[in-house]
Amino acid sequence: MHETLAQRLTVALPLVGVVLLVASMLLPTQFAVFAWGLALISFLTALSCALFAQHQRRAEKRVIRL
Repeated sequence: MHETLAQRLTVALPLVGVVLLVASMLLPTQFAVFAWGLALISFLTALSCALFAQHQRRAEKRVIRL
């Protein structure tokens, strides 16, 4: 089964967020705040991609049953 873009982003974006959070520990305060903001955006985008992928999967199952 092939993976959709939403499924790939669901895996990749939390990893990007973790990297940004780890990097924020090594950065000066102003850059750390920016890194935290980007990490938050990354996690929220991953969450929305996961919800979208789940919605697509459920829609496919409904079509198959009909």
